[in-house]
Amino acid sequence: MDNDPAKYAALARGKCPIHEEHLPELLARHRGKRLVFSDSLSAAVQASRAVFIAVGTPPTHDGEADLSYVDLVAREIAGALNDYKVIVGKSTVPVYTSDWVRRVMVLNGAPADLFDVASNPEFLREGTAVTDFLYPDRMSSARIRPPAPTWYERFTSRCSTAATTGGQTQLRIQDALPSRHP
Repeated sequence: MDNDPAKYAALARGKCPIHEEHLPELLARHRGKRLVFSDSLSAAVQASRAVFIAVGTPPTHDGEADLSYVDLVAREIAGALNDYKVIVGKSTVPVYTSDWVRRVMVLNGAPADLFDVASNPEFLREGTAVTDFLYPDRMSSARIRPPAPTWYERFTSRCSTAATTGGQTQLRIQDALPSRHP
């Protein structure tokens, strides 16, 4: 989902307006099959099992992360939930932002049992997002309540716990491939 009309239009036409290594090939291979583009956040949320919040968090005048875009998206996601989702914060944010996102969503009408929130700021780095996605070496998870969704269990079964801090568990991928090239 992209709220930039020019980017969405380019993606819908089969163009790749995002400069990431390997992305044009992957878009061409999966477009219309396992990959669908949308300019509707509500439709994208309802069609997804995991929702990544990947927005800018520029510094404020005092150097803190500006979470206004995270807040806006969390509020919109709250109104769009139709079944269980894992909400993943991609942006570099302060500690405990996952708890804050959960509160924002509940205060905006999201049933607390319909979602869990995880934080993974290193998951998709700019310029290497495709490689990071295909060959992750770590992820962070936050209180995914049992029973975890089957698709989530399949992913985390490859992980070993490295550290737990304030409800966030950093996981290391056990069988990460030595080569980070698709």
